[in-house]
Amino acid sequence: MRACRPIGAIALLFLTATAFPSRARAEPERIRVQFFAPPRCPDGAAFLRALRQRTGRFQLVTSAEQTRLFAVTITHVDASISGRLEIQGPGMEASLRSVSGNTCDEVMAALAFMTALAIDPSAVSPSPQSPTAPSPAAPSNRTAVSPLPPPPASAPALHTSALSTPPTPPTLDRGDSNPSRVDPTNPQALPSPVTLHSTPPAAVPVSEGWTWSAGAHGSASLRMSPTTGLGGLLFVEAAAPGVSVLSPVLRSGVFLNQSDVSLASGAGAKFQWAAAMVEGCPIRLVALDTRVALYPCLAFHVGVLRGQGQNLDRAEKTTDLWSDLGPVARIRVAVSARLFLEAQGMLVLPLRRLTYDVRDSGPTRAPTTVFAVPSLGALAGIGVSYAFR
Repeated sequence: MRACRPIGAIALLFLTATAFPSRARAEPERIRVQFFAPPRCPDGAAFLRALRQRTGRFQLVTSAEQTRLFAVTITHVDASISGRLEIQGPGMEASLRSVSGNTCDEVMAALAFMTALAIDPSAVSPSPQSPTAPSPAAPSNRTAVSPLPPPPASAPALHTSALSTPPTPPTLDRGDSNPSRVDPTNPQALPSPVTLHSTPPAAVPVSEGWTWSAGAHGSASLRMSPTTGLGGLLFVEAAAPGVSVLSPVLRSGVFLNQSDVSLASGAGAKFQWAAAMVEGCPIRLVALDTRVALYPCLAFHVGVLRGQGQNLDRAEKTTDLWSDLGPVARIRVAVSARLFLEAQGMLVLPLRRLTYDVRDSGPTRAPTTVFAVPSLGALAGIGVSYAFR
């Protein structure tokens, strides 16, 4: 039984390397990397250092070049840390991998190793620290790694070692129940102290599920009422998974707005605008390791506009159907893995042109126009949103 364990470990690492779409080429591969992690986790620079410790066969390029994109995301899920690696590229299906562990360092190291294998099948895992080395719990040694020496001619191309934190042996889920591939009693069988969940690329769906969010905005309307109107918006949102440009977002909510106006005669009116909102954003543009996103969208409102006279002998009320549509530009900044700040502006094109008049006492007096809905207005808002999954 002892003679079989190294064979199982080699076979497992070979499967891990071939599970990713990789390109064997003499020159370094030109790639793009996007990295997002909570503030207390290692940043993108730490991830790139860990990646270079495992392979040097890549060159970072700008986002404008059409190359393979490695999108790395680390999030808190309950009491554990969850990581995701999404690989996209021209003419290829997206490949998705997930990993979980107890600390951000563990998850980041596993994601760096998975990324290195996707770039270079001969990538190496850093060697474990010697027994005389300082404890890996010390902050200065958390990411201290050293490459393995060159393998002998008879050794396989892949080398494995445990990460800096000695864990209990993890498990690898490939949808294969054959126990001969992995010996769970052998701590050298896997290169990482985290739990990997992996399937061949052909069986991996591009989507892991939409992300649901909810939030609120405070808003101000310009030209949509006689004076600047103040109100707010409550909304729910569904966002497609991934960080690609073609990742649509759908949002719906309830919008309220109110404004008042007074005439020189002392008469006045109050306007209340209530509407249901539907909004679609077909693309999203990300920057700063996906912490900032820009959404060009199209929104539609349908509801009522209510006008009520004030300081009149016979004040009247009127309620009319309201509808409008227009483009929206929204910027979203991640405060944490689930909390976001937002600011947006909208050009409002009313689909109904309404006019509101006030008639003074006396049959010969002409009515005074209090407000006529213009052909173009604007809305501006700022608020927060929270992602549930």
